[in-house]
Amino acid sequence: MALFKKTSLRFRLNLFCMAINLIIIICIAAGIGFISNRMLRQKSIASLEQQAALASERLDALLDRVENASLHFVVNEAYKETYESQKNSGYYDSYLYSATITSHLLEFLSVQKDIYSMAFFTYDGKSFYRAFNEESSLKSSPGQEKLIETFLSDGYSHHWYIIPREGNPQCAEFVFIRKMYNLNGHLRGILSLTLDEKSVTALFPSELSGDAAYVLLFPEDLYSPTPLSGTPVMLDDSQLMVTRPYDRLSASTATLVSKASVYHDSYVLVTVIILIGIAALVLSFFVFHQATRYFLAPLELIVDKVRLLSQGDYSTRIHAAFHDELGSLANQIDQMAASTEHLMEQIRTSEERKKEYEVAYLQMQMRPHFLYNTLENLCGMVAIGENSTAVSMIHDISQFYRAVLNQGNSIISLKAELEISENYMSIMDKRYPAMFSWDIRADEDVLDCRIPKLTLQPLLENSIIHAFASCPDFSSGKIPGKILISCVRESDMIRLIVSDNGAGMTKEQLNCLSGESISRPGISFGIRSIEERLRLNLGDSVSISIDSEPGKGTVICLLFPAEPAGNHRDDERNINHDVSFFNS
Repeated sequence: MALFKKTSLRFRLNLFCMAINLIIIICIAAGIGFISNRMLRQKSIASLEQQAALASERLDALLDRVENASLHFVVNEAYKETYESQKNSGYYDSYLYSATITSHLLEFLSVQKDIYSMAFFTYDGKSFYRAFNEESSLKSSPGQEKLIETFLSDGYSHHWYIIPREGNPQCAEFVFIRKMYNLNGHLRGILSLTLDEKSVTALFPSELSGDAAYVLLFPEDLYSPTPLSGTPVMLDDSQLMVTRPYDRLSASTATLVSKASVYHDSYVLVTVIILIGIAALVLSFFVFHQATRYFLAPLELIVDKVRLLSQGDYSTRIHAAFHDELGSLANQIDQMAASTEHLMEQIRTSEERKKEYEVAYLQMQMRPHFLYNTLENLCGMVAIGENSTAVSMIHDISQFYRAVLNQGNSIISLKAELEISENYMSIMDKRYPAMFSWDIRADEDVLDCRIPKLTLQPLLENSIIHAFASCPDFSSGKIPGKILISCVRESDMIRLIVSDNGAGMTKEQLNCLSGESISRPGISFGIRSIEERLRLNLGDSVSISIDSEPGKGTVICLLFPAEPAGNHRDDERNINHDVSFFNS
């Protein structure tokens, strides 16, 4: 079975077609053979029944001839005179009487070819026996006294008896016995006639019997079947036999014919059908082979192209010229290949952009522009003796960079991102003391969700530098600046809002801010860059909206999927840098 599964589709279709055709041929041949055998059997049985009736009629005719001959013998005047005479007083008269009767018996046998032997029993107990065969030999009396006693006790005037044949008890011998009366009604004697075996076996000569065999069967298998024709008889399962009761001899006539001869025509018909079927099978194989070769050629082309696709060649196309189901399949595969090629191109572009953002992100981690100003502020604090403030600021910077570097993970939890923002705000508060205050509000069920690192830092930096430090009212402390970071969950999304009450922006400034990118020198991550970075890492459902007016502050809203940070460990990539990078 495993080897069959490895074969080609064309071979399996051809084999399947041949199997179906072979089954059809076998079913047709078997059906025709069964029907024809049944019809031939019924026809042969009807014919055998007629032949069995004919056998009974011919056997009746034979027995009638014997009975008529016995009657002729009885009524013959010459015999009457002899059998009624009483010349038995002397030895000579007795001898003359016996010789006369024996002569009469022999004379009668000479013209009766159906009778093998005859015997006469006189009223005074004497018996005379005479047999005549082709060699005209004489035989002694077989001793039929016991049969005569049975006949007299049965009370018949004439009757047929079946007795074992002398010398062969398994074979039957047919004896006819008749009482002889004179004109006065007195019993003259008993005449016994034995049927000649040749007359029985010659009832159906070979030119009349044909393929059939005729036999006489005896009840309880007392004797071997007596053939009625010269055809050899074999009583076995190879013969089809029909029997007919024959009460005259207490037996049955049977007609037999060989089953092979009965079903010969059916065998010939089935053989011819099988030969025709084999020829048709061979022809259908070649026709179907060519047909499958023609119809499966498009499928084989599709298989070859799909194999190329599986090997990574998404530029291959089928360009089907056929418009059937296979053509539709080929077009769908072409569309799939084109879509896959386009998707692969998008993935490559996305990966390249990710790499660009990762490099920029790394550069921003290692060299943020506010670090220089922070260090200058530290120097100034140390110079004027504000050592405690400087130590606190150094501690904030240390916490900030410890959280930012954090083994190089670019995707962190929202809780870690808020901690980085807290450190950043603390550093900026020491740089710009009493200029602004901040508040962070976050639901507990969003703290474990994932977000790209340093997503909030550019937004907070914009609020501090552009909204507060650049505005005299806020930088002088006349108007206290406020920054609010809030995180709420909305179904399967997180809404992260950074709002301030700073100077706000005009539409031109807003458009400029939204169009910033990392490719512009001197500008860190802009709004657009933040959105793209979120989209690359969290999917296309990310969105950013900005609401700002001059003098009314700015509200930036980030909407992204709420995905637990632990479900995307593959995105937590460790960025290993060589020592040469840090030394450069």
